[in-house]
Amino acid sequence: MGANPPLHILDGFARRMWKEDVVKVGLIARGIFIIRFQNMEQRDKVLQGGYIFFDRKPVVMKPWNPIDDFYKEEITSVPTWIQLKGLDIKYWREKSLFKIVGQIGTPLQVDNITKHRDRLMYPRVLIEVSFAQDFPASISFTDEFDRDIVLEVKYEWLPLVCYSCSGLGHETKQCRNKIIEKETEKKQWVPKEKVTKMETMVSKVDKEGFQRVEKGKRIDKEAIPVMTKVTNRFGILESQEQEVSNCHMEGGGGGDPSTSNG
Repeated sequence: MGANPPLHILDGFARRMWKEDVVKVGLIARGIFIIRFQNMEQRDKVLQGGYIFFDRKPVVMKPWNPIDDFYKEEITSVPTWIQLKGLDIKYWREKSLFKIVGQIGTPLQVDNITKHRDRLMYPRVLIEVSFAQDFPASISFTDEFDRDIVLEVKYEWLPLVCYSCSGLGHETKQCRNKIIEKETEKKQWVPKEKVTKMETMVSKVDKEGFQRVEKGKRIDKEAIPVMTKVTNRFGILESQEQEVSNCHMEGGGGGDPSTSNG
């Protein structure tokens, strides 16, 4: 109840508890396992051997049959261990403890350490509680001197129902799935609005009519190089030769005739 261990974890747990009596451990559904024993006598011995707890959570066991539907089975009460803080050792007898814890649930047994007084810090009692009842943090009783003795109660496991994951042993506000969902909502990615290139290049016009560029690179007109005309030296020589030839033609056709011709 309130745990969902992997198959290999529960397989190891069962073999540590009942050793060679276990033949095979299988998984039926979430949190529901089936254990095959060597024979019917060993199985019945395990069922009558008392309450079993896995990670301080009660293990509900029953003989398997092909008729019962384990998925729809409803459990209304479970055993749980409690510790009584501040109780004088003279009230540690089983009869006295059962009377004190009877106001919380049905007393079932005390642990061996409490029975043999091996640890005197607090008594530990197993009680049967209902899912629908309240679980007080303290209880009180009247001693032989008519004094009210208040005791702090510590529950090693509570059959609380979580409405978020349908699990047991924790409240809805303490559910890990609920906390993860809230963290996911906080970290949810929100796309930014698309900004066009023209909007980023919008200029502002001042009173004198000048525009100041907000983004982009400013172009300085003075920094633009002046394009120079490139000439070819061979072209200059050609023009000079043409001028010289023109001069020769003009000199041959003008002036007075030669005196040697008479």
